[in-house]
Amino acid sequence: MMCILQLNTRFKGLKFVAEDRKRFTVDGDLGNFDRGLELILNINSNNSNPNLALKLNRYKKTYVNSGVIGIGIIAKEATKNKVMNRLGLRLNNDESETKNDFIWIHEILKSKYS
Repeated sequence: MMCILQLNTRFKGLKFVAEDRKRFTVDGDLGNFDRGLELILNINSNNSNPNLALKLNRYKKTYVNSGVIGIGIIAKEATKNKVMNRLGLRLNNDESETKNDFIWIHEILKSKYS
């Protein structure tokens, strides 16, 4: 199964400090669909909650199409305050650092969804 990092993932990742942005890359834990889902759903080996297992399966069925995974849902969920705090993600307050990235990504997203 192939995992494609979507533009939405890059855009959401820009909200965080540089070290945390690496987590949204192909090599990062939030750039891996299975590991990312486990993290956002707070599933670990000590957690045997059947409701979480059902939720994990529902996410996988919903976001896996034709062998290509839509990983944007992980970035979307990771930007929610509750999840962000649990994952230890830190917001980037230096807008000048990512201003150019925001501009070109915003233009691409605007044309994609217009």
